[in-house]
Amino acid sequence: MDSDDGALLGEHMNCFKLIVGVVVMLMCPFIVYANGPAPYATITVKGMVCSFCVQGVEKKLMELKGVEKVTVNLKKKTVLVWTAKNASLSDLDMRNAIQSAGYNIESILRQETSPKVRSSVDRTASPIFSR
Repeated sequence: MDSDDGALLGEHMNCFKLIVGVVVMLMCPFIVYANGPAPYATITVKGMVCSFCVQGVEKKLMELKGVEKVTVNLKKKTVLVWTAKNASLSDLDMRNAIQSAGYNIESILRQETSPKVRSSVDRTASPIFSR
């Protein structure tokens, strides 16, 4: 093998790495869908005014079987709840947990994926599939 063959092999390897990288990036949106979206709920809660309120709501929701993550936005008075795949967590369970913390629910909105995940998947996938 002379030096020209080595340079050619190096160029082919760089090309191969680039192609693999592009394929992986293009497959990312499908990986999210293939694994299945985790159920996600946005709950609007009345009466939360301080960080102590936030802690109480988070604690009660995290005690529920199937809850993976809870994020509270005090300014918007919303609670985001991510549940495990195939978890059987009802709206009533979440309502009761929040009421046991001393607060009332204004609304519960169920979604298949969080808005951040959905928008990043849509942004990534739309150029590929748009005509």
